[in-house]
Amino acid sequence: MDYEHRTEGKDWWPDEEPTLEEAERLVASGPLDILITHDAPASVPVKGDFQLRPELAERADRTRLLLRQVVDTLAVPHVFCGHWHQRRIHELVHPDGV
Repeated sequence: MDYEHRTEGKDWWPDEEPTLEEAERLVASGPLDILITHDAPASVPVKGDFQLRPELAERADRTRLLLRQVVDTLAVPHVFCGHWHQRRIHELVHPDGV
């Protein structure tokens, strides 16, 4: 979300955000016991201390929503992430109740 203040190829890369195709490949590879990601899946409560422009907030939310879709589809029991630099333990209830 702060790519405007970074240098492409040095501390920001255009392909660093996960794509739908990558998520689909991950889901197709089968079940996971652990998923380690940079960002947190959608609905995990995190607190940001800054205001994003609406278009940047939408872009950031796309990754979180995509991660949540993967976690729900695979019913991943343990997800670890660090992007928000906050300690959170949150239980996600998957659509099938697992």
